[in-house]
Amino acid sequence: MRLRRGHALVGLALAIPALLALTAAACGPRAQEVVGTLVDVQATSVVEISSFSIEAPDRGRLDFTVRGDVGFSASHLREHMLGGERVKVTYVREGNGLRALRVEDAP
Repeated sequence: MRLRRGHALVGLALAIPALLALTAAACGPRAQEVVGTLVDVQATSVVEISSFSIEAPDRGRLDFTVRGDVGFSASHLREHMLGGERVKVTYVREGNGLRALRVEDAP
């Protein structure tokens, strides 16, 4: 009886970390935030942004790709860039790059 209970505990001890790893992988990449000053904006139109870059005091230059709406238009981002206004970017790591999910005024 003890042998079976011991095997069950070992199996449970091995299964829990595996389940946690699978759950984390299924949730996808975790979003992160960074605040910085815009230094470049690339757009396909006045509204659509294809990519942009910020200079973050603690992280240097960060380049972001964009898919869809991130909260600001290309022209609005350019206004921030020309005015030197800081923005907060919510992003995920995607492959070797960074993809912006949301851009908003920095606090």
